[in-house]
Amino acid sequence: MSTLSVSISLNNMLDKTFKNQDLNLNDLPDYQKIETRFINPKYIKILRLQIGFLVLPVFIFIVCSIYFQFDLPQLFWYIFIPTVSLVLSLWLIEVEAGFKKRTFGLRDHDIYFSKGFFVHKETVLPFKRIQHVEVIQGIFLRWQNLYAIKLYTAGASSGDLAIYGLDKGTASQIKAYVMQQNSDLSDESTS
Repeated sequence: MSTLSVSISLNNMLDKTFKNQDLNLNDLPDYQKIETRFINPKYIKILRLQIGFLVLPVFIFIVCSIYFQFDLPQLFWYIFIPTVSLVLSLWLIEVEAGFKKRTFGLRDHDIYFSKGFFVHKETVLPFKRIQHVEVIQGIFLRWQNLYAIKLYTAGASSGDLAIYGLDKGTASQIKAYVMQQNSDLSDESTS
């Protein structure tokens, strides 16, 4: 490479100055302006069943310790029972009150999901990042004839977004829409 071309390349790089201008936060689009739908109400039965599976071993332990007269210090019971009661109460509140906050919605370029009462989480996942879509039905979902949709992006093995408690038609429609959007995006990038 000649000295002249190196000098020209260096001058071109120096002409490109870094700009980082302020943005007016009022001018940003509101991502929450989206028509959302609630999760199927039958899904709360599954969440309650999960609590039951946690309570059952604790209840069995308490009954067995009383029946078989385990030699546990009284301080254990003063700490164990209130702690377990508090944790279960908080979890029950999270399930019951947080269920009303489980919403999802689709837009032209992304999918939105929100959940949680104590810790509210909102996820906006752009379609262009999605590489794989799964519709699944585990044993508990099958009990209520519900489905879940999992959306995977690059580098995530467990799925970046999972929406549980959908009926079959809704889950299939979301999958088809996401796949169509990805197809449209890949067609635009190749042309």
